[in-house]
Amino acid sequence: MIDVFADMLALLVPLRMEELRTTSAEHLQDHLKKMTCAGHKTGAPCQGAVDIIALHGDDLQYGGRHRSDARRALVDALAVAALLTPGGVLTSGLGHWCARPHDGCVNPAGRPTVIRSVVDPTPTVKRRRRPVVDVHLPEVDA
Repeated sequence: MIDVFADMLALLVPLRMEELRTTSAEHLQDHLKKMTCAGHKTGAPCQGAVDIIALHGDDLQYGGRHRSDARRALVDALAVAALLTPGGVLTSGLGHWCARPHDGCVNPAGRPTVIRSVVDPTPTVKRRRRPVVDVHLPEVDA
């Protein structure tokens, strides 16, 4: 499941960054605050990307009726953070997104919005097999 999630972010965050690149910082922050999710039974939708991610993150991970809202909020939040933060965004195991090259950039050749996996998917340490030991339990008189 994490591979599909990482692939989704690797595809959607750079695309969303490109769509939002010419938007001012104030409009980007307002956009995140004004996001809503639809379809609540109570009639009061969540307000803001932070609330949507907090309340519907489980839908994003396990599936549910608010999955698309949570995905949109997470992708937009990462894209806005990558555009506004000088060093970009580095997520553990999912990638790095930035608007422009910077010192210590993990992107190859300093190209922005190129994902390089932070975690190597192949294990480097071989695990030793555990020895199997028979343990004899004493008989209990009933």
